[in-house]
Amino acid sequence: QGAALLQRGQKHQLQVVLADAWRAPPRPQLDIAFLVDATGSMGDEIDKLKRSMRAVADQIARLPSQPDVCYGLVAYRDPGDAFFVRGADFTNDLGAFQQQLARLQAAAGGDMPEALNEALHTAVHRLSWRGDGTARMVLLVADAPPHLDYGAPYYDQDAIAALAKGIKLFAVGASGLDPVG
Repeated sequence: QGAALLQRGQKHQLQVVLADAWRAPPRPQLDIAFLVDATGSMGDEIDKLKRSMRAVADQIARLPSQPDVCYGLVAYRDPGDAFFVRGADFTNDLGAFQQQLARLQAAAGGDMPEALNEALHTAVHRLSWRGDGTARMVLLVADAPPHLDYGAPYYDQDAIAALAKGIKLFAVGASGLDPVG
């Protein structure tokens, strides 16, 4: 606390400095999970994501709010492929994320629907989303609809769960995605 007396006609300025009265607001937090169909038909899209990831990160970094960004990755194929669903939890280390992305190769698949249900379930429930106040996004890149013949988990239930957790879902249809997709 402090006190000062200002009088009418005073010719001097009074400067009051309050210690710790001003603090920069905390940087907003942004968690982005890339949910990627990693079957054979997605080679061009995966390569494009790899090539453009630095530019995407740079654009986010140039936002006026300069968010604190964490990146996560969930890739999926189908049962019987080299992997079914593979996740890399969130990291704020862009280089580490890019290494995870660099290891992702398009392969296998075979049928049109893919294991999107299981992958979305992993993204919504198994990634380490940061707490309240964090903007949360899933960016789905796919060229095929989900299998509807596998049973649970179901993408519609996980889409509702994502909404309840404040996770926004954005889908990018690739490689001539059909209307069902």
